[in-house]
Amino acid sequence: MIKPEIRDFSCIDIDNIESWVPEESTDIDFWLTLMIGVDEHGGDNYDLHIVSPKNLKPGPQSKKYAVVINDYSWSELCKELDRILIKCQGYDWQDISSRLSNYFHWEYDGMTHPY
Repeated sequence: MIKPEIRDFSCIDIDNIESWVPEESTDIDFWLTLMIGVDEHGGDNYDLHIVSPKNLKPGPQSKKYAVVINDYSWSELCKELDRILIKCQGYDWQDISSRLSNYFHWEYDGMTHPY
């Protein structure tokens, strides 16, 4: 099985997200874009909502593509992302990208698979 890896990341809401420390670690709400691939040749972009429980909106859709973090730190977020990537291991990129799209909003969501 092949494990996908984060190749790059960006956050439009927060500069230098990897060193950012919120005023309250229990009060976060931002979107993160991850480039995920399986080799050194890049990957696809996936968006996810990083949010604390108190900022979740009511309803089942609020958790779609969300990583809910009780007490935010970059290292804890990275650990959670790694746990998700382990669950998304597959035999080829098509299998992996299908699994990833259960957790993250895929840039090709709703389109015919490009591979």
